[in-house]
Amino acid sequence: MAFVTEDENGKPFISNNWLPEDVYNCAKQMEVTLTEDEVYEILHMVADSFDANLGICWENFYSAITEVKEKNND
Repeated sequence: MAFVTEDENGKPFISNNWLPEDVYNCAKQMEVTLTEDEVYEILHMVADSFDANLGICWENFYSAITEVKEKNND
């Protein structure tokens, strides 16, 4: 998922894009249904908890999905 791209000044940087489709795929593997709002909430949760020493991996999404579903089922 990571790739090298350039900014508007032509300077290279690494981009690691995660899309709503990635969240939906995780949820499908977990046999969980998500609303569009929940997907966006999960993307924000993962981004907000980003640690450059650890990066972002599938487990971040599984954990965020679990947290959101538990919160919304209360």
